Amino acid sequence: MTLKDWLFETGDFANPYYPGQWKFLHILTLVICISLIIGFYFIVKYSKNKEKTKTIIITTLVSIIAFFELASRIVYCVRLYYYHVPDMEGLDLIWIILPKPWCAISCWTLIASVIVKKKFFYNYASSTALLCSLIFFAYPGVGFNNEYIMFSNLYSIVTHALLLTTSISLITLKFTDFNYKDIWKVIICYIITYIYFLYIACIKKC
Repeated sequence: MTLKDWLFETGDFANPYYPGQWKFLHILTLVICISLIIGFYFIVKYSKNKEKTKTIIITTLVSIIAFFELASRIVYCVRLYYYHVPDMEGLDLIWIILPKPWCAISCWTLIASVIVKKKFFYNYASSTALLCSLIFFAYPGVGFNNEYIMFSNLYSIVTHALLLTTSISLITLKFTDFNYKDIWKVIICYIITYIYFLYIACIKKC
């Protein structure tokens, strides 16, 4: 396997699909996530500057998410415009850049949350990221299901692991408060997300 095969999956290298997810790598990834969440909690608890430490932890997690989100789009652009991979036929730049599906949208809401820095947005970002990551780890449809861990597999595994770790860390480190008085703001965020889903669906049909 060459770097080109691993990164761009141009079709020159077969990667057989295997159903069934609850195997060593899946369980190991989940254990690592839980260990990180517990570790971050105690690091902050015994830190002299709790607020700074909390910010560094969340910013680092979100930065890694951002790196993989940007890297994946660069890879997809190269696959489409340079290698002309058949399974990407019909796609355009907008379709590659816009975040989708739900998990990718959750990644960008977490990225936005460290910019917005508002409790209600942390509530929204953490809840949506936690829900989709729990679904993924309960029954992952991608990532763990191939013989070889290619870049697309790694992207899926890492981003979902970070969604789980970051969302729970936001809660345990008290970035969130889930104040009922601000629930309307969270609802509005979900409504906007739903409208965005409709927009994406419209683009796909067009």
